[in-house]
Amino acid sequence: MRPIVNLTGTLVLAAAMGGVLLQHNALSAARTENQRLRNEQVEAARLAQENGEIERLRAENQELAKLRKEVTELHKLRNETRQLRGQTEALPSLQAENRRLKASAASPTDPPRPALDSQPPITIEQAAFAGMATPEATLQSFLWAIRQEDIQAYRTCLTPEQQKEMESRGEEQIRTNMRGAKGHLKGFRIAAKKQVSAEEIQLGVQAYGGDEEQLMALPFKRIGNEWKLDLNP
Repeated sequence: MRPIVNLTGTLVLAAAMGGVLLQHNALSAARTENQRLRNEQVEAARLAQENGEIERLRAENQELAKLRKEVTELHKLRNETRQLRGQTEALPSLQAENRRLKASAASPTDPPRPALDSQPPITIEQAAFAGMATPEATLQSFLWAIRQEDIQAYRTCLTPEQQKEMESRGEEQIRTNMRGAKGHLKGFRIAAKKQVSAEEIQLGVQAYGGDEEQLMALPFKRIGNEWKLDLNP
């Protein structure tokens, strides 16, 4: 009987150990699975965070693109506003010049028309910079530049060809010529005006110098929206 008892005990012990081993393996597998699930949970949380960050960056990029577009449109509107403002400021003088040209276009080859006899002469001291919207304004601006010995303003009143010719002369020579003209010219009066073409006008100018009086025909050419004096046509 003892061998049978021993065998039975051995089987029971082996079964118990096998059960423990199985339980240990199951527990180890459960722990491994639990750790894997935890790792996946952590990874899922990390991916969710990254996804949220991506969405935030995407929204920020969209907002940045919108702001850039708005800034571009703002610059465009500002440029258009500056252009419209400049055109609006020039409109009165252009309208006046247009009316004058329409009035004289019917007989462009007519001889110069005498100016009003009541028009008083303008002394060189009275000359002011009046812009270049009309030949009369350019003439007064030109004489003002001579009085002020302003070489830049003097050059601006001339046609591009005349400006290029001035480049061969030094500033001192130009200023000397201006002083000579200023010494001889005391005043002027526009005595006549001739419309040669839509782009060219001649002014008959009475120049006063001391007791002397001289009548000159000065040609002006339209360059863009300005009239330039052409001393050597």
